[in-house]
Amino acid sequence: MFQEAVHGSSSFDKGKLASVWKKEMPDENTYFYLKRLDEHCQKFLPFFKPQDYSTIFSADTLFSFSAEGIELLREIRHTESSDIGGDVPF
Repeated sequence: MFQEAVHGSSSFDKGKLASVWKKEMPDENTYFYLKRLDEHCQKFLPFFKPQDYSTIFSADTLFSFSAEGIELLREIRHTESSDIGGDVPF
């Protein structure tokens, strides 16, 4: 009970060491984690031009990414919450 209150979930107890992971039988929910990663990345959308955001956060360019030519927007664009998938990130 105490551990659930501290960590907010009993899922903390379900964690495993990386050394236990088996390539042949992965015990993971890849779809869930990719969805959560995408939701998290959406929070950065207001800080970039659309093409720069796509360059940074696209799976196609994930490992060939270069920050050359990308600049942060100094004025935050006002984005409709429906454009970023729900809640306003701030």
